[in-house]
Amino acid sequence: YNQEVEGVGTDCRVANLSYLQMGWYIDQMQNDAYDSKAIPMSMKSKDYSNGKLDVAYIDKRIDKEMTIDEGFKYLLDKRTAKQLGYREGIDVLPTTKLVQHVDKDAVIAAGLVSASDTARVLKDTVMMVNEPNPNNGGKVEPHLKRVIMDMTEKRIEDIKIDLSKKSYLGKQDLFILDIIRSNKDWKTPIYFAVTVGRDSYLGLDQYLELEGMAYRLVPYKTQGGVNTEVMYDNMMNKFEWGNVSQPGIYMDENNCRMARTFRHMFVRLASELAEEGKKDKAIEVLDKCMKEIPTYNVPADLTSCNIAHLYAGLGEKEKAEAIIDEIFEICKQYRVWNKALTKEQRKSASEDINERFDMMRYVAATAAKACSKEKAEEIRKEAEDFYQEVEQ
Repeated sequence: YNQEVEGVGTDCRVANLSYLQMGWYIDQMQNDAYDSKAIPMSMKSKDYSNGKLDVAYIDKRIDKEMTIDEGFKYLLDKRTAKQLGYREGIDVLPTTKLVQHVDKDAVIAAGLVSASDTARVLKDTVMMVNEPNPNNGGKVEPHLKRVIMDMTEKRIEDIKIDLSKKSYLGKQDLFILDIIRSNKDWKTPIYFAVTVGRDSYLGLDQYLELEGMAYRLVPYKTQGGVNTEVMYDNMMNKFEWGNVSQPGIYMDENNCRMARTFRHMFVRLASELAEEGKKDKAIEVLDKCMKEIPTYNVPADLTSCNIAHLYAGLGEKEKAEAIIDEIFEICKQYRVWNKALTKEQRKSASEDINERFDMMRYVAATAAKACSKEKAEEIRKEAEDFYQEVEQ
């Protein structure tokens, strides 16, 4: 809709993972559309159309690592199944370990990282470890040890994909692998939406970097990290938030769920900025979140508790207390409602009630940092009583 009607993001190609199970849709990905170029692919239509590569079974008997190119060579060779003892016509990937070699110069040329980011930085330091002490007969005990730590910010390395937890790959999975192997120059950015299920990441989680509402595939390990510079610019300057903040606007369940995802992304960004010591920016992000996704239209949830916690840690105690007060009142109302329900009714409403209890417990901990002792004690006592009632 955004591309067709609003003309937004016409230089991007959106690939719906559900549709990628059909050959005709993959064919479309290989044509230019709007202002975007065709997605780089190595497979041809004859390789995946008319029932071909609908499912590729993973042979876990073979533990040898191979490149994605080598994996596809076996997949597309119809002799592979027979050689491995499978029925003819079965598509088989003979490994659980794939690797995509990364050209460091190509990555730098594509502007994904700078040369300074990739420079290997080693730090000679002393740290406390709990392991066999050579100075005390090899006894396992805490002791100081001189170590060389790798402090490289973004160390480019080959992308390794572990498929050991999967039994097969669908056509959409093979499409993802194919565009990765066909994008060796890294000129085409590859993103996964944050709403995509983790199974669709194909074990690439450690190479995904959050930039807003999407994770970007990068040639260095991020452990699910955040590119705070890019994400801050996206969330604060580039994204348009519409009318969610308009008082009285109706937000149905689906819209609320989507808005809560945005709220969660604001919190992810603020948390990372706080970790980096960028206090002012973290506060700006939280303020933006409260402005664009207000609780009077999108009711407070567990993520709102995180906002209060972050505000308190950043020294914004008044803002934290305002959120705590609102959540406390909501939870008290749920407690009254819970007591009025029959045992059977409580079972039906258990998800809502348990969430409100978790919220009460969370703000009770935050209140100890942000509120007066009297209020913190009141919330703590209310949370304890709520717990007793929930457990009945």
